[in-house]
Amino acid sequence: CSSGYTGERCQDECPIGTFGIQCAEICQCMNGGKCYHISGECLCEPGYTGVHCETRLCAEIVYGLKCDKRCPCHLPNTHSCHPMSGECFCKPGWSGLSCNESCSPGFYGESCQQICSCQNGADCDSVTGKCICAPGFKGSDCSMPCPVGTYGINCSSVCNCKN
Repeated sequence: CSSGYTGERCQDECPIGTFGIQCAEICQCMNGGKCYHISGECLCEPGYTGVHCETRLCAEIVYGLKCDKRCPCHLPNTHSCHPMSGECFCKPGWSGLSCNESCSPGFYGESCQQICSCQNGADCDSVTGKCICAPGFKGSDCSMPCPVGTYGINCSSVCNCKN
């Protein structure tokens, strides 16, 4: 097949994310840039430039055609602000239009879309999803009760009972 095509009769364009002869090359476009199936050249989304669409046209805290609008995002919780629309892309553990809302209990991660797997009333780290076990339980998902003779947070206290 010619560069950029595949299929029994070479009738299909390379799958999205690949290009070149036998579609063997991986596209390097960033920030939503579209990859040309023959050469791998990137067509950048508005607001981005560069060979791989890696460069914002506006500084991180502003957006718009003239880069004259301030991003509405709560910056400490924000990964980026779209250079044209001003849409906020939140860091893991944060959500909301301005990235000012922490994840609801039971959720974590990117856009708070991941479901925590913690058991027995354990809390879940809103960024990593790591379980914070309630006293009396241990294990990665807090499913194991403390062994006989131990108690407390992470089962780290030893019982001193007699009889």
